[in-house]
Amino acid sequence: MNDKVASDEPKLRERGDFFHIDRRTWAVLCDLDDVKMAVAYLVIAQGTWKGGRFSAWSAKSIEKHTGLHSIRAKEAIGRLVANGFLRLTQESTRRSPRYEVLAFHEVEPKVREQKRASLSDWHRFHFDELVAAGDDGKKPAKRNSSFDALNDLVGKGLAGRNGDRFFCTPPVDPSAQLIWLPNEIVQGTDVGEPEPVRLLRARNDIWALRLFIDLYQAHNLSADGGISRGVLIGKYNRKRLGQRGRHLIWGFSRNGSSAWFTDGITRCHETRPRNGDGNHPIWDSIAVLTSLGLLYSVPHVIENEDSSCEIIHAFGTNANAEPMELELGKAAQEAGEYMLGEELTTTYESHGIEHLAPIFDSYPNVQLAGVYRLRYRPKTSMTADWMRRLWNDHREWVPVYRRLADRNENAVAPALQTA
Repeated sequence: MNDKVASDEPKLRERGDFFHIDRRTWAVLCDLDDVKMAVAYLVIAQGTWKGGRFSAWSAKSIEKHTGLHSIRAKEAIGRLVANGFLRLTQESTRRSPRYEVLAFHEVEPKVREQKRASLSDWHRFHFDELVAAGDDGKKPAKRNSSFDALNDLVGKGLAGRNGDRFFCTPPVDPSAQLIWLPNEIVQGTDVGEPEPVRLLRARNDIWALRLFIDLYQAHNLSADGGISRGVLIGKYNRKRLGQRGRHLIWGFSRNGSSAWFTDGITRCHETRPRNGDGNHPIWDSIAVLTSLGLLYSVPHVIENEDSSCEIIHAFGTNANAEPMELELGKAAQEAGEYMLGEELTTTYESHGIEHLAPIFDSYPNVQLAGVYRLRYRPKTSMTADWMRRLWNDHREWVPVYRRLADRNENAVAPALQTA
């Protein structure tokens, strides 16, 4: 394909309209289980300038964008200051407060001291022993109560572990570990869509709010079309329905399940207690985000079932998809129906098959996967690159499918398999 961009390529909006927070600070903040503090922090962070450090936004902005009354917003800000997430600047006045959003390496010492102060005498004894051991660390003679106490310190973030040897956690890396967030999650949109932080604050659900922000870490539109399939994926069943020439005609049906995977982003959810129905509570959080329209799924044709394989193209099926994705899905469906032939076109639906795609036999293990995507996107270089890739996929695949649907050869697809 010619690498030169054609003149009719859609113009992308200018980059910008986003802010960032440190993922480690966000995790520590959410561990405090205070939704009011969390949304107040997001609003103040969104109002920063000078590299995301200083903010003139305060209680009035928090009330405006989250619906939290300014009195309670001031209380939340006070807790953020007391816990070391913010501090007042020298320019701050009572009528016009100014806040400095502290970097994680500035937040962590106070958090660490608070954790240490809350330790039992038994845990504090082992913590002090680790400090005294220095770089050599400590290895308990056997897995006894001392081992358990040291392991508890690891869980609290006060110790590290390598095999059976425990160490004090090393100094905090001062470099930022950023989550890039679109301004719309705080400010809403120009067409009057409500602010997501307002909707999530009203639910008082720290787990849904935490997951919403955390998923932006895995939201790589350029590489994955949305959230990485190694974090969250919608599952489809596959059936080979026929073949014409070297094109295999595949049918796909949603099997009603999705899967999430424990990684650095979702690990905090791992220890949440199961629901009464036995389902993991992360699905409750996902259901909250989908019900609010903040998270949705778009099917994509992918090379195989591996979570890290490449996407072939999007297969839009409803209004959540981009217009070009809808055209891709429609073109593939029409080509599949034509190539199956009239005697089978009305039959495949009786097998529960919803979507068709004729794919060249170079992809013998092709699959359809539901790629989850966040409703609001920061206008970053990755978002711009995703739009360019989508446009290229549309330019490449839609003519192919339309050409296949326009063929005049008689259908040679075999009967539907019943396996």
